[in-house]
Amino acid sequence: MQIGPAVFSYLADKETKKSIENNTPSPIVSGAGNYKLWLSLLVRYLYCEHLELTEDNIFAVLYAAKKYLVTSLTRRCVTYLESILSPENVCMFLENVFLFEDEYPALRQRCFQVMHVCNQLP
Repeated sequence: MQIGPAVFSYLADKETKKSIENNTPSPIVSGAGNYKLWLSLLVRYLYCEHLELTEDNIFAVLYAAKKYLVTSLTRRCVTYLESILSPENVCMFLENVFLFEDEYPALRQRCFQVMHVCNQLP
């Protein structure tokens, strides 16, 4: 059990160093570029199958799930995103969804639908 956290800590430090050396921002908006945060959330899910998704951590968790091919967590994240999508957060969600390129077309389409409905209101 002790080697697991050390491996993930190494991965987090490696990702952070690579990002700094290449002068590239994290691919996640909303200040979620803290690799240690999303790796700790991913490890918690992998070991305990428990994870509290929030609007603040959802895109970091989705990024980690996609990066490490944890498809069950990816599906859970997309379902959660669809359930909390609202006119108040649609722009931020859409901006983040575009960072994932064409991987979530249904979620992108749902964002556009919410924006369209908001534009129709008087």
